Amino acid sequence: MPPYFPLKQLEVSQFKARAQQYRAFVLFGAYTGQRSVSTIARLNVEQCREAIKTDPPCLLVKASQDKIHMEHYVPLHPAVISSLRPLFDGKRDAEPLFEYNSFQMWVKRANTDVPLERAFRAR
Repeated sequence: MPPYFPLKQLEVSQFKARAQQYRAFVLFGAYTGQRSVSTIARLNVEQCREAIKTDPPCLLVKASQDKIHMEHYVPLHPAVISSLRPLFDGKRDAEPLFEYNSFQMWVKRANTDVPLERAFRAR
């Protein structure tokens, strides 16, 4: 068992923000079936804000954001919507919604003994 190192308040808030980001990324991918690198990593905040406002909530994926360069709509499940909303805070419309490189590095370093459902369980 690794030694205990107390975290400073700033580190805790950064950890929570990253966990929220990674959870939203996984939920988005699982519920929508979109490709991580070619589509999810290219989505911006404005697209998702607009998608949530539509009835029913559907995200328009631009041709430039899709692997096969086909524009299409992606319906959004309520679980995805609730995980996306906190990611909008403090971001401009043109910014990428997800920090894909950070998520990719976390997956590479993740302890493979920990099942994903335990790693992403709501606390």
